[in-house]
Amino acid sequence: LTRRGTEKIINGRGRSVVENGRLVRVIGITTDVTDERRSAERLRRTEVLLRDAELQFGHGSWEWDLATGEIWWSEGMMKMFGYQTGDFENPTTAEFYLSHIPPEELARNRQAVEQYVKTGIVEPFQQRIVTKQGETRIIYGWGKLLEGDTRLMGTMTDITERLHATERLTRSEALLSHAEVISRFGSWEVNLEKSEAVWSNGLWRLLGYNPVEKSGMIVRSELYYQHVHPDDREQVRQNFSAFINTGVPGHTDHRLITVQGETRTVTSKADVIRRKDGKPTVIVGSVADVTEIRSAMRQLQEAKTLLNETEVLMGHGSWEFDLASVQILWSRGMYALHGLEPDLPALMHEEYADRFVVAEDQGKIRDLAETVLAQGSDVEIEYRILVGANLRTLHSRIRAVHD
Repeated sequence: LTRRGTEKIINGRGRSVVENGRLVRVIGITTDVTDERRSAERLRRTEVLLRDAELQFGHGSWEWDLATGEIWWSEGMMKMFGYQTGDFENPTTAEFYLSHIPPEELARNRQAVEQYVKTGIVEPFQQRIVTKQGETRIIYGWGKLLEGDTRLMGTMTDITERLHATERLTRSEALLSHAEVISRFGSWEVNLEKSEAVWSNGLWRLLGYNPVEKSGMIVRSELYYQHVHPDDREQVRQNFSAFINTGVPGHTDHRLITVQGETRTVTSKADVIRRKDGKPTVIVGSVADVTEIRSAMRQLQEAKTLLNETEVLMGHGSWEFDLASVQILWSRGMYALHGLEPDLPALMHEEYADRFVVAEDQGKIRDLAETVLAQGSDVEIEYRILVGANLRTLHSRIRAVHD
């Protein structure tokens, strides 16, 4: 400890001087090794951290003395190849490394090793290896020649899981892309803090763009609104703002105008991602083209309306009885035949027979379901009903539908 209170590490050496058999003096030298020892401690700590990092993250390092052919492997390298310290003699050789290369790739790797020795350059490479346990792994490595030296130093990283994850992601993206084409929908993500959006290929395609040219492009949210039909644009903006404020997942229907000028009907669904403090940061959603579906629904409704009007004009009626749910549906013509309002519930057979069918014909109605199921084919019956004071004769054809 110095006079100023500073701690120092010193190294001292000395020897005694003897004259005529008597110790006359001691000569010594003292060296301040504080910086040297502290540097050594820092180096030791760095080596420990490097070792721990290699073992944790699948890294390894090596040092190759080109003059002797010896290659030193770090503990991370040993673990990567399935070994523990002491499993093999370290340093090892290039042949030991090559013994872990699949046979079909061995010749190419021998040539690469020979090239490393000649040039002292190890370009970044990706390689399959077979571990001690016979497991195939994929590594990424590189190295360089130390300046003014004959030693190559390099690192290797096990990237097997990373590549597999990338492959799974690629497959998932391909499946999503195919699904978007087949189902005519697209997906999107909006960063609220930057007012930027990312669109899937399906959304670019839905708006009439070439997705190959636009894939991965960062866009402003305003571009989508430019494609919204002018009559729907303000409502879509309001719905989006309300969704951000409430955070309740919802959907909206509106029209889009494609690049080619075609008007399409879409339904859009969205969900919000918030920070821990509750502030919304990202919104994800999808847009589905329902133009053909809505058109088909309109046509179906028009056909149903036409059928109902025709039934009323022609004095016809139709009904459907579901044996599984025990529910019955009547057409508008059926209601008109019996002088009932169409907003009333349809009558089950027993109630129908009691209310409208003359007593002599009621048995035909009550046994109708059993008769149809027993015959397994079309059944025709004729019976009479009373609507107020008017007696009417109805001819009915019934068909069983088997599921």
